[in-house]
Amino acid sequence: MFETLRRLIAPRAATPVAADGRGTQKAGRAVAVDLETTGLSRDDRIVTFAAVELIDFQPTGAFLHLIFNPGRKSHFMARAIHGWPDDALALQEPFSKWAVSLRDYLSGFDEVVAHNAAFDRRFLNQEFQVAGLPSVAQACCTMEMAKVRWPGQKAGLDACVSRLGLPKRGKCHGALEDAWLAAHLYCHFHGVDDWAVPAEFSPPSNLCPTPEVEPTDDDIARALARDLDGVGVGLARALVAAGLRAAEDVLGTPDAVLLTIKGFGRGKIAKMRGEEAGEKRRNP
Repeated sequence: MFETLRRLIAPRAATPVAADGRGTQKAGRAVAVDLETTGLSRDDRIVTFAAVELIDFQPTGAFLHLIFNPGRKSHFMARAIHGWPDDALALQEPFSKWAVSLRDYLSGFDEVVAHNAAFDRRFLNQEFQVAGLPSVAQACCTMEMAKVRWPGQKAGLDACVSRLGLPKRGKCHGALEDAWLAAHLYCHFHGVDDWAVPAEFSPPSNLCPTPEVEPTDDDIARALARDLDGVGVGLARALVAAGLRAAEDVLGTPDAVLLTIKGFGRGKIAKMRGEEAGEKRRNP
């Protein structure tokens, strides 16, 4: 046990980078990770985490994709990046439930890889610290490698993969897609370009679906007011109280019944039914 802890805590040297930006890591087991967060401050938390496994710079086909309840709302700019609404995140499991498993998982690789690794390490280590677990001491940063390979050019993930002709499949930054792209970039910097990023990405494996929410009476009233000519929200609420909850039900109700609902008169009924002013209508 103590030997395992010493191995986890021991600093790992970052992957050396040659003068031309090529990586010098020997073949072995690596994992490319990515995560999305509620924002950039010290108080922000992880929303999603993904990892793509590599052996000898080739994907094994194994990956992780997890989603968490961050316990706080996302900053609106962060939400625009990761695409997960706050109410859906509130239904998920907390990171703490997965902390031990994830720390053990990461310790099983020769190298942890990330694009802008300082960002990913900061948020991972913050979560591991809360759980009383050792930090990830070091990680290979493909962004730093990109700065050496393409000096003076943008080093963001989107810009880098664009240079390699890799498509970005969405405006949002999904953790799994970005982990695959970081993995491909890492392999490219080690001279390996003979595999393709998947065309589709699965949702988080631990995703708890958002349950369908029954519309409230007020929701139904507003829908009636939208669908029925001349009917405001107040009158629509009276319809809902009378048990008429759909526009087709209201239109199929005899005039004599509608006239018993406060707020309805013959002119209002005629307008709702689309009748010409003064036109007589027989409705039993």
